[in-house]
Amino acid sequence: MNIGFTGTQEGTTPNQFASFCKLVRALSALDADNVFHNGDCIGADEETAIFVHTQGWKIHLHPPLNNGKRAFLDKIATWVSPRLQYLDRNKNIVNESNILIATPSGPEKLRSGTWSTVRYAIAKQKRTYIIYPDGNIVVKNYQLP
Repeated sequence: MNIGFTGTQEGTTPNQFASFCKLVRALSALDADNVFHNGDCIGADEETAIFVHTQGWKIHLHPPLNNGKRAFLDKIATWVSPRLQYLDRNKNIVNESNILIATPSGPEKLRSGTWSTVRYAIAKQKRTYIIYPDGNIVVKNYQLP
């Protein structure tokens, strides 16, 4: 299964990370061959990639053009895509995934790469797990009108 991820450069809260780990373990039970599509940025991307790597998942990095925000997780990656602008690489993460997991810093806002990626995933009919800072998980499924 291809799992995409988006999160803030500030990193996850302890409650978010605990819920993320629980969700990853549950998804691992569904499929033994999981690929984690990640933006290779500091913060949440780095924290979650390291964890899924310990769970035996393959890592597919989608690094940004801006090396100043990059985590350089190449050593644990199975694949590394060409570097792209943030919004373009975020769309690639969604397009190559069956599911998106998001760890936003708070409620939805317009000028947020994380929330932009969530909105794109829902528009592309991807199951989306939003893990809020308090650890609560909301599942968004695309609904036909």
